[in-house]
Amino acid sequence: MLEIFEPVEDEFDPLSQKELSLLESSLDNTLPSDYKKFLMKYGRCVFTGETLITAPDGQELEVFTMFSAKGDVGNFLSDMEMHPEYLANSLIPIADDMFNNRYVLNLNSGDVSFIDYSNGTGLMILIAKNFTEFLNSIEVIPD
Repeated sequence: MLEIFEPVEDEFDPLSQKELSLLESSLDNTLPSDYKKFLMKYGRCVFTGETLITAPDGQELEVFTMFSAKGDVGNFLSDMEMHPEYLANSLIPIADDMFNNRYVLNLNSGDVSFIDYSNGTGLMILIAKNFTEFLNSIEVIPD
């Protein structure tokens, strides 16, 4: 299988089981198992090329950085502090695009949506039924 992720810095910085447990305690919620596996393998990362995902309405969207709970940039805990509506709606920001829009994981349903902040709307578009489907829907065009 072709590796589609590369670390943001020199190497991947995955979360340990202990860090995940502390994270879930602080969120007062359980992360979906497929997302936990991703965080334990990669943590914060980027793709090995340009990425596209097609929304149900046919719109092509980019995915830029996959977030984690470590680091300065791409840390979803910091992002949640700036967007208290995420936690209030059981959402975790899991990625962004080049335009500072967000992909969020709903901790209640497990689905992944895109929040479009362009035009100041905050329009939410359902992208995938779960995290694995989200990852499998991303097309990576190598550099």
